[in-house]
Amino acid sequence: MKRTALYIGFPYTAGLLIASVVQWQLWYGVLGAVVLLALLLLLCHRAVWKYVLTSTLSLLTACCVYWCTDALYVQRIAQFAGVEGTVFSGEITGISVHDGGFATYLLDGRLAGIPARVQYFCKEPAYDFGDTLTLTGTPEKLESTYLFSTEDYYRSQKVFLSMPMSCTAVHKPRAHTNLRAVLYEWRQEMTMRIQARTEPQAGAFMTGLLFGDKSALSGSTRTSLYRVGIGHVLAVSGLHLDFLALCIVRLLRRCKLDRRWGFAVVAVLSILFVVCVGETVSVKRACIMILLSQSAALFFRRADMLNSLSIAMLLLSLENPFVVHSPAFWLSCSGAFGIGVFARYMTEDLPDTTVVQEIAKQFAAMCCVFIAVLPASLLYFREISLISPFSNLLLTPLCMFVLLLEALAVLLGVRGVLAELLLSAAQLFANLILQISDALARLSWTSAGTDSRVLSGILIASVFLLLLCYVLWNNRRLMRITAIFILVTACIATGTERVYRSRELHITTLGKSRDCTLVLHSQQEAVIVDLSGNGSASDYVAAYLQSMNIRTVHTLFLCSPKPKSIAGYDEVLQFTAPAHVTAMELPEEYAAYAVAGCEGNYAQTRTLLFHGAEITVTGDAVQVQYGDFSYACTKENAARPADVLTIYGTSQNVLPDSGLLLVLDSRSCYGTDESTYVGSNNLELTVAADGRCRVRSLYGDS
Repeated sequence: MKRTALYIGFPYTAGLLIASVVQWQLWYGVLGAVVLLALLLLLCHRAVWKYVLTSTLSLLTACCVYWCTDALYVQRIAQFAGVEGTVFSGEITGISVHDGGFATYLLDGRLAGIPARVQYFCKEPAYDFGDTLTLTGTPEKLESTYLFSTEDYYRSQKVFLSMPMSCTAVHKPRAHTNLRAVLYEWRQEMTMRIQARTEPQAGAFMTGLLFGDKSALSGSTRTSLYRVGIGHVLAVSGLHLDFLALCIVRLLRRCKLDRRWGFAVVAVLSILFVVCVGETVSVKRACIMILLSQSAALFFRRADMLNSLSIAMLLLSLENPFVVHSPAFWLSCSGAFGIGVFARYMTEDLPDTTVVQEIAKQFAAMCCVFIAVLPASLLYFREISLISPFSNLLLTPLCMFVLLLEALAVLLGVRGVLAELLLSAAQLFANLILQISDALARLSWTSAGTDSRVLSGILIASVFLLLLCYVLWNNRRLMRITAIFILVTACIATGTERVYRSRELHITTLGKSRDCTLVLHSQQEAVIVDLSGNGSASDYVAAYLQSMNIRTVHTLFLCSPKPKSIAGYDEVLQFTAPAHVTAMELPEEYAAYAVAGCEGNYAQTRTLLFHGAEITVTGDAVQVQYGDFSYACTKENAARPADVLTIYGTSQNVLPDSGLLLVLDSRSCYGTDESTYVGSNNLELTVAADGRCRVRSLYGDS
């Protein structure tokens, strides 16, 4: 079978990826490397010169497109960041509603004559698709944090500036009916009806399954679903569209509808579904591949999965060259490749004559999908599920059954006796899925943290090794042995690294700007000290515990607890319930609360021994003595000498001498050098038993 698109689509996407990590000033290096590789391929296989030439031209064209778009579009827009009185007028093309009456709008318009797309976050969810907003204020550059790679996420949507809540907004309602608005209102209405007739978390799971809206799901529920490996069902993608399209096609065949009319019906319904769920990159990829698959019969051809995937990636890349920054793009494409190409190739010769053999073959296919999405999962998630093949084999069919039941209920308008029965049955199975997920997520061996450069390096290199085995030998048995060898090596390397890290004491500062929350951990056990009491501190702690795969919390200290902060810890520590919860320097009656089922207690000062370290906590300071090594984290007015000193809050006065100084205040008058870190938070300090220490940033430049 000829796969001409394969030598255009994949190289074009690879070119965009290369250009995204290499500056255009190094274009000659990219050109030289690509041409050299092409010449080597031609020397080895002269007969494929057409494909080598096509792939090389496609890759270099993509590099030029990315660099030119970045220079002519992105850099010019970025110049408006921080410019007061900037006026932007645009049409609303995206809406995300949050708790507390807040909403995020994406607006398409022009900025000083340049086509631009901006984000506007405000407490005004009354605007609608197609409405025009004229905003006057000071645009802000979108910057990533430890919690979320904001810059890459919005760059993948061609959004490069954010308008603040303080800007002046002039609203102009749309003049005509908008398809996005109609479908959005219908989706919101169906969501409210489903959630009104079901239990809170079951209803949130069901609407997330159908429309991809995860906003009503609690953090612990989301964690359990992702931890067991079925979180992908909440991101509407090929799985959903393939399932719904299959149901439609079978119904049309029973009606004996002409194949041209059948294709038209599938195409219209698929496009409407894409618009309804928000036009995410994963569902657009699935829609393109389904239309290619269904159109093959019109021309008496047989659809090819690899060719279809290549065309879909090419079309998405042509539409938006920055799509390579999207985690959804890579996860969706790697998942489609895993289940449609890699799994089919690896399991094609396996027997399936008995039920046991069929189950074994399906499990092997799920393992192949797991391997295919593993590199993207390592890059974009804080933890990966180790039981994903098993849980997908068991729970994904149940999820699709729930999807079918609620889709039928939605077709009935979620009204009437029949719709109530369908929703009741869907809720029963949804609760079963959530209970199984929660039980499995509480087991320590079900997931692994991704904060491991050794694991990342091994598994990303394994992709190239498997491709090499396929290109050189095209032997299924050899590839299976290679895959098993890679997984075993990864497990051994990860275990060795974990044992090595467990011998050290890790002291991590977490938070936004001058906020400070400390996590001290050793041997997979942690002590948490929240010094700032900020409501988002628990989110930072949860992210760090996940990435380090820490499942045991010895003590949680809340030095300035507020109701929102307490509620946050109660939510995120459901799977790592602390043995002790202590409130510092507060009225004793205020400390009568529970976090993750553990009753809080009151203390002014507390000292505890933790894996060879002596930790002393007061209301605004922490001291750690680990052998001859000393560490202190204080406010400026309580600063004291130590081998390593962290100052949180405003820092303007002369500070005491320390071997290593971490100043969280970015407006501090002190300069950064080899022993002083100014304006840096989310740093991990690793202390060895002999007192030697090293510092690394948890995100950005290490």
